[in-house]
Amino acid sequence: MSDSVILQNLDSAKNDLKTLLDGCKYSEACRHCYKAIKLWPGEHVFYRGKAYCELQLSRWHSCLETIGWLHGYIDNPSFNVESGRRLRRRKNPENKARSMSESEKEILSEATKEHYEGNECVWMHFEQGYCYYKLGKYDLGVQSLAMCADNCRTQDLINVNIKKSSDIDVSQMAPKFQLLYAQLCMRLGKFAEARKIYSDINLKNAQELLSLNRLSVDLAIAANGEEDKANIAEFYTELNSKIESGMVESYEIYYNWACAMIFEKRLDDAMQYVDLAEDLLKQELEKELDGELPLGQPEFENILAQRAFLHLEFGNKELADKITRDLLDNRENAEIDQSVHMVVLSNGLASTKDEHGSYYKTLSKLLKKNAVTGKFSKQDLLVIHRNCIWSLLSRNKFNDCRRHLQCFKDMISQNLGKEGLIEYWIYSAALSFMEGNSNLCLSILARARRQLCEEEIRLVSTISKILLYQKRFKETTTLLNGCFESFVASGKAVLDFVQLSIEANIGMGSAKAVMDTLSKLIDLLQKDTIELQVLKSELRCLIRVGCDFLESNGHHSEALVFFKFLYQHDPMDNAALCGILYNESFETIDDGGNNTNADFQPPKDFIDDLQRQIKMIDPEELEQADNSELYNNYMGRIQAGPTVMAKSKKRRHRRGKPPKTVKLTGPDPERWLPKHERAAFKKKKRDTSKAVQGSTTTGNSSKPSTGSILTESTYVGRRGKQKKRHNR
Repeated sequence: MSDSVILQNLDSAKNDLKTLLDGCKYSEACRHCYKAIKLWPGEHVFYRGKAYCELQLSRWHSCLETIGWLHGYIDNPSFNVESGRRLRRRKNPENKARSMSESEKEILSEATKEHYEGNECVWMHFEQGYCYYKLGKYDLGVQSLAMCADNCRTQDLINVNIKKSSDIDVSQMAPKFQLLYAQLCMRLGKFAEARKIYSDINLKNAQELLSLNRLSVDLAIAANGEEDKANIAEFYTELNSKIESGMVESYEIYYNWACAMIFEKRLDDAMQYVDLAEDLLKQELEKELDGELPLGQPEFENILAQRAFLHLEFGNKELADKITRDLLDNRENAEIDQSVHMVVLSNGLASTKDEHGSYYKTLSKLLKKNAVTGKFSKQDLLVIHRNCIWSLLSRNKFNDCRRHLQCFKDMISQNLGKEGLIEYWIYSAALSFMEGNSNLCLSILARARRQLCEEEIRLVSTISKILLYQKRFKETTTLLNGCFESFVASGKAVLDFVQLSIEANIGMGSAKAVMDTLSKLIDLLQKDTIELQVLKSELRCLIRVGCDFLESNGHHSEALVFFKFLYQHDPMDNAALCGILYNESFETIDDGGNNTNADFQPPKDFIDDLQRQIKMIDPEELEQADNSELYNNYMGRIQAGPTVMAKSKKRRHRRGKPPKTVKLTGPDPERWLPKHERAAFKKKKRDTSKAVQGSTTTGNSSKPSTGSILTESTYVGRRGKQKKRHNR
C-alpha cells in the first residue's frame, strides 16, 4: 500500500484498511493505521483499527499507547512537528495539557465526541481493560470498566493515582464487558460475582462457552475451599448429564471436567476425561488444518501437563518425567503459555531431582510475575512452592532455600491465608532440621503453635515426628494425647495419630499404652466417628504392628481381640485369620489337650485350602532340605520367652589403645638419610634378608645401624671430573 494513496484520498485509506483486516494482515494494517493517524488525527476509525490489530498481535503496551494518542495523555505522532527529534513516549499529564494547543485539542475531540456509537465504546475502555487483564494488572482492568460505567474518559491508570471503585453494575453493559469483568473477578478471587455473571448472562450460540467458564469458576471455588456446595452440585449434575449424553463437543469442558475429578480424588475418571479431551482436540485441529497435525502444537501442552500430574499421583514417576522432558524440549519450538510452562516445571521438580537446578531457576522467575500467578488458585501456588522448597532441600541447597523463603515470605504467609502461614513455618523448620539443628526446628514449630493455634494438627504431627527422631517418647505421647480430640475432629488425621502414638509407645516399651491406642481406634470405628466403611490398608498395617508388639510381649489375649476385629470387617483377610489361630494357641489347655477358650472356628474353605496345601508337601524333600538353622532360631525364640526392650551394648576401647585390627609399624629408617644415599640403603637392606651363601661375614655385608651408616661413595670419580672441569 503506497503513501500516495493515503495522501490523496481518505476514503481509499479506509477501504484499504478494511481489505487488510479481511485478509488478516494485522502487521500491515497496523502500519497503515499509523501512517493514517499522522495525516488524519481526528479520524477515530484508524485508532480503533490499530488497537484491534495490536490486540490480535498481543502487543498490549502498543495498544495502550494508541489509546493514549486518542485521549491526548501520550504524544500523538501527528503533532510531533520538530523534525529529527525522537518521539517521547510518556509525559506528565499536566505538562501535556499545557503544551497541547487548542487546535490540537479540538482535533482530538472530533475523534471522541460521544462515549458510545451504537453499542461500541468510542473511548475504548474495553480495549484498555483487556490490555491490563493480559498484563496481570487486574485491579486496573476493573478500574477501566468502572470508568466506562461512570461515563469517565480513559486515563493513564498506571502513572496516575485515581480513586478506585469497589462496586460496578455491569448488567446494563455489553456482553463482552460483562465477560471481561467476570474474568477479572476470577483473577481477583471474587468468585461469587463471576458465577452470578455466568449464570445470568444469555448469549445465543454460546451456551457451551458459558458452561465452560462457569465450570472454571466452580473449580476455583472448590480449590479455594469456599462453601457453596448446593449450587456446585446442581451445576455438576446438569453438566454431567450433558457429557454422558454426548451433547458436549468442546475439549476444554472435558479438560476442566477432568480437573473436577482430580479435586474429588477420582483419578481414574480424570485420566479417562483427559483422553477424551485429547481425542476431541485432535479432531478439531485436523479439521482446521486439513488433516495435517504438526508436532508441538501449543494446544496439547495443557493436556500433557495434566497427564504428567496424574502419572505422578499414580506413582509412575518415570513416565511423568518423560512427558515433562518432552514438553520442555519443545519449549523452544512452540509458543507455550507461561502458566502451562509453570505447571510443567512444577511436575518436573516433583518427578526428577533437578540436579542442575534449571527447573527451579525458571520457575522462580515465573513466580514473580503477577500475570502468571494470578491464573492459579491458592492451593495450586502452595503445591508449586512446596515442590520448589523440597527440591532445594533434596539437593542440600540450604542457602537457596532460605533465599526462596525470604523472597516469597509475603506471598506464602499473607496472600495465601492461614494455610500458607502454616506452610511457611513448616518449611522454615524443615530447613533447620536439614541443617542438623533439630532443637531450633522444635523452637520454630512451638512458636508457630503459639501464634496460630495450640492444637493445629499439621504442626502437632510435625513436632511429634521431631520428638520421635530425638527419642523423646514420653513427651511425644503427652503431646498427642493432649490433641486427641483435634485429630478426631479432622477425620483423616486419625491415621497420623495412631501411627505416631504406636511408634512412641513401642519406643517406651509400654504394651499397655499400645493397647489403649488400639482400643481408642476401635471405639471410633465402631461409633462411625471416622468415615471408613471398610478399613484402609494403612490402618490395617498399623493395627498389625501393634498386635505384633503385643504378641512379642506375651499379651496374646489382647492381640486376639484386635485380630478378631480385623477379621470381622474383612472375612477375606487371611493374615487376620492366621493371627487369630496363632494367639488362640496360647490360651488355657485342659488335660485332654484341647483349648478350652477356643471359640473360633475357621471357615471350611480356609481349612480345605490348608489341607490341600499340606497334601502337596513332599516329606522326602523336607528331610533332604537343610532346616537346622531355621529350627534352631525357632527353638531359641520359644525358650527365650517374651522379648524385653533393652538398649544394645556398645563395645568400647580403652582410650589411647588402637583396635586389634590395626598393625603397628616402626618408623621408616630412611627418613634420616639424604636422598642420594637412600637407594644404596635399600640395596643393602635387601641383601641383609638373604642367607649366607658360603662366604664369611665381612664388614661390608654386616647389618647397618640406624645411627651411622657407612657406604662407599660411587660418585667420587664423577665429583673429581666435575672439579677438574671447574679448575679449567
